[in-house]
Parts: sequence; structure tokens; C-alpha cells
Amino acid sequence: MTTQSRIWLALVGLVFVSAAAVAAPKPDQTAPAGTGKPTAPIAISHRFASPPAVGQPLEVILSISAPSGMTRANLSLSADDPLAMIDPVDGLGLATLAAGEGTDVAVTVLPLLDQTHYLSVTVSAIIDGVEQTRSVAVPIRLPGSELRKAAAKPAGNGVERVRSFEAIETVH
Repeated sequence: MTTQSRIWLALVGLVFVSAAAVAAPKPDQTAPAGTGKPTAPIAISHRFASPPAVGQPLEVILSISAPSGMTRANLSLSADDPLAMIDPVDGLGLATLAAGEGTDVAVTVLPLLDQTHYLSVTVSAIIDGVEQTRSVAVPIRLPGSELRKAAAKPAGNGVERVRSFEAIETVH
């Protein structure tokens, strides 16, 4: 091998090593933090007018706002069974909101069983010329739902048993 061939081979090797060094992450650099799934710029919060009780109408106050203005805003509601919607039954239109402005909407539901119920709230609106939608689930926890969790612990001596069944093999 000639001297010139050795020099070219060394240069090619140096190029590959330097390319690998540039591509390798440096130990003091960290990857950018993931932002997660993007959400619509609509804030939805809730509060109860009174503590939830079985068979008693419950007023849920929903606070809705957006940092940008919202036009053609609509509120959709649905309740899991056996939570009954009283007012509004399925949804309503919201007024146009200016940037940073918020609105409160009172929703009345009727819990029929002593368990945790969920009220699904969806707000859709035009924000900065783009249709955006945000959904949340409002948990309505009744006092009896916590007692059932404690009573649901398995009974017995805590020894785990394994049951084995005979297998029948067939060859095709």
C-alpha cells in the first residue's frame, strides 16, 4: 500500500469518526421536555353548589374561559347511567367571549345511586379562526362510594391457590 493510499484511508476514517462525534449527543445536553398531547386553549373548571346526595338535585357550576376570544361556542353534556340530567338536558350555546373573559353555566343533575358518577362536559368553539374542542369528565362522588371500596376487600385467609386443569392435546 502506498503512502498516498494510506493518507486517503486515514482521511476517510477521520471523516467517519468526526461525523459520528457530531451526531452523538453530548452528556451535558438533555432532550427537550415533551409537551404531551396538545389541548385546546379552553379552560373548564367546576364546583358544586351543595354536597352531592342520592335523590337530591345537584347544581354543578361550570366555569369556562379561554385566553383568546371564543366565537360560536357550544356546550355539550352527557351523564353516565344512572346519573340523570335535569337542566339543560344535552347542551346549549354559549355567548361570544372576549380574550380572557369567562362565563359560568349552572347544570343540574340527579344522582340516583350511592356511587361515583361522571358528567361529561365538552366545549367547542372557534378560537383564532380554528375550531377547537375540549372535553373533561366531572366526577360526582357520593359518600357511599368510598364505603363500598373499603368493604370490597377480598375475604379469606389471603393464601393464593393455583388451580390446574388437565390439557388435552390433539395433533392435526
